[in-house]
Amino acid sequence: MDSSQEKLANIISKLKNNCLLISPKVAVNYGCPKIFDGFYCWPETKPGVLAEQLCSNDFLMATNKTQLVTKQCTENGTWYMKKGSERPWTNFSQCGNIHYIDVEATRLNNETNQMCAEWLMLIKDTTNVGYGLSIVALFFALVIFVKLK
Repeated sequence: MDSSQEKLANIISKLKNNCLLISPKVAVNYGCPKIFDGFYCWPETKPGVLAEQLCSNDFLMATNKTQLVTKQCTENGTWYMKKGSERPWTNFSQCGNIHYIDVEATRLNNETNQMCAEWLMLIKDTTNVGYGLSIVALFFALVIFVKLK
């Protein structure tokens, strides 16, 4: 497995663990059970209810961030499945393209950006001082040049 596939497997594993282990358990006792579909964690849902979530979350970025991804809990208390499918169906049609976010790379990138911003201010201040000293030196050089002429 190459490193990008390992990262993807790690992200999916984190998503699944967050879903199944950390998310609070709702005592519906009937209807559709909590499920992880490979992208989203769906809570226990009452029969006949359309479960909704924002297309983007901590690990996923969709091109249509404000739209909703949906999953239908049928009247008989099972997640809706398309004909010929063995897995419950999730409607991503409103989301556009969905991409996994590399959380570690994003954190490192944010730290790098913060460090660059701090150094950039120092470099700008140093540059301004240098320009000021250069203008003062040029002024004195012109005064000396005019006096000697």
